[in-house]
Amino acid sequence: MAYSSTELKDKAFRDSEEQDTLQRAESMGLKYADLRQIVPSDDDMQLIPANDARQYKTIPIAVRNGLFYLGIVSPQISGLAEFVESLKGEHDVVLVLISQSSFVDNIVRYDDFVINKKIELEPGTIILESGEKTDLSSLGSKLQTDGIQFLLADILAAAIQTKSSDIHIEPRSDGANIRFRIDGVLHPIAQLPKDRHNYLLSEVFINSSLQMDAGKPQNGRLHTQSENVNISGVDIRVETIPVLHGQEVVMRLFHNEAQELRLTDLGITKEAYPNIKEILLRPHGMVIVVGPTGSGKTSTLYALLGELNSPERKIVTLEDPVEYELPGISQSQVNQGEIFLDRLKAVLREDPDIIMIGEIRDNDTAKTALQSALTGHLLLTTFHANNAAIAIARLSDMVGDVSLISSSINLIVAQRLVRKICPYCRSEEGLGTDKLAVAKHIFETLPEKYRTHYKNLQFFKGKGCDRCFNIGYKGRIGIYEMLKVTTDMQQLIMTRALPSVIQAAAIKNGMLTMEQDGLLKALAGITTVDEILKTVKE
Repeated sequence: MAYSSTELKDKAFRDSEEQDTLQRAESMGLKYADLRQIVPSDDDMQLIPANDARQYKTIPIAVRNGLFYLGIVSPQISGLAEFVESLKGEHDVVLVLISQSSFVDNIVRYDDFVINKKIELEPGTIILESGEKTDLSSLGSKLQTDGIQFLLADILAAAIQTKSSDIHIEPRSDGANIRFRIDGVLHPIAQLPKDRHNYLLSEVFINSSLQMDAGKPQNGRLHTQSENVNISGVDIRVETIPVLHGQEVVMRLFHNEAQELRLTDLGITKEAYPNIKEILLRPHGMVIVVGPTGSGKTSTLYALLGELNSPERKIVTLEDPVEYELPGISQSQVNQGEIFLDRLKAVLREDPDIIMIGEIRDNDTAKTALQSALTGHLLLTTFHANNAAIAIARLSDMVGDVSLISSSINLIVAQRLVRKICPYCRSEEGLGTDKLAVAKHIFETLPEKYRTHYKNLQFFKGKGCDRCFNIGYKGRIGIYEMLKVTTDMQQLIMTRALPSVIQAAAIKNGMLTMEQDGLLKALAGITTVDEILKTVKE
């Protein structure tokens, strides 16, 4: 068999890794296995739960003659000894040392086992017709009275149709509260009595391949499918944690239609779009999207990748988890227990043009990412920071090399998500004295071209209707600030200028702040002043 030069390098690296692992096994008195040669069966893989395999970095290899051969990356992993002891019973456990690559190659197989679990949304599931349903309380009544066999399907169907991002099942002494997160805000949906809660919990655990009596946090996945045109198929990530009155469950919904993301749909203005396109056309450098958890950073990354995706480019992503499938892009999930830096180094050997890292979390990954952005790669990532200027300061503290930062970064996008006014019940809103004063202050900081466009400060709100479940809001949109790293900005970074100085320089260079972008969206009738003030303050 003929190998390319890249394949030869990868094979040589893997062969060397396996040889090192064999030598370590011999020195420890352990057995050794190369899982390229010995491939565990699907049945054997499912002898231990995915959560445990990831936590203790183990792979079930085989059961032979009453012996359970368990692959481990290291016998020093915290809690491994106790876990192995818990497996003893029907079989004696034989520890087998395996390489990190063997672990990585096989741990991803668990995703295939779990994702095949599907919830069929039967014809009896709740269908929310326009005009029939005016608020969320009537949904709660249905969940309390409809046939118990439809309970999980009813909840999932309702969450899908209300475009909820999360379902919270919160146990109480006498049952459970059900809440949906709609457009970033939690809404009470129903209070279930204990018998319905217990039935619901068992359905969730069974369909997510979780253990009811685990006594520790777990995660799983399931999928919905339906012949009803009003309900789309949705991938769902399930997280559980033991609390005072039982198991609390949070189900994160990944709506499949969200895969088609465009920058302008997210809230990027027509004025800002050409600047982003110019940055994306550069052959190398880094684009960082910053903001708190839940601010839409991943959606922005996916939209940026959509702009870049073409047959001429090799795009590889590192994600935890992979939230949506992107056609034509090599997406790689970094599993619990893996070292992010190791996976990034492996990706760099795959000859990529563009790399997307879901999030920079540590110094070594940050430094390697910045260096790769200088050596012919365009790199996209996210980072936790309140605004663009603070992101530079935090990265400088993390990495220490301001020269590397100033040379690598092309653009920093800071963002928040605000709720959009429901277009079916939008009406004019008169602001109180205090809010109007704040709005006027922000307005006066806008560049003149915006101030001359709006002669009168007129704002709007949603009154509430059946289309928005009487909430007054329907959907969310981003508010942004975009800090372009110019030559002048590079000099400020090199001198470790304060975030306030960097922010002022960016504004002078034409950057709109999130407050300003938000106010313009409020004046356009897209969102409310309340949303802007609340979100930016957070």
